[in-house]
Amino acid sequence: MSIFTVCAENACVACGEVHRFELDSGYALAFQQGFILWHDRGVLIQDALPFLTAGQREILMTGVSEECWDALFADEDEDLGDE
Repeated sequence: MSIFTVCAENACVACGEVHRFELDSGYALAFQQGFILWHDRGVLIQDALPFLTAGQREILMTGVSEECWDALFADEDEDLGDE
């Protein structure tokens, strides 16, 4: 069990709600290295930070929470089902 956790916070640009996620301290270095690979070096976020959920990666990339993303693009998902 870890002694501390790594926290990331970001306010959703769609609703303003602050979303926070915590990672076990064992991921601290991997998060730091992965963030640099993605943010500074252009590595795809899913490759640089594979241990994050899709929702966690989305709020880092776009600032939109998973819940708001689903609500904003629900119509597009329905349209894809019609094809």
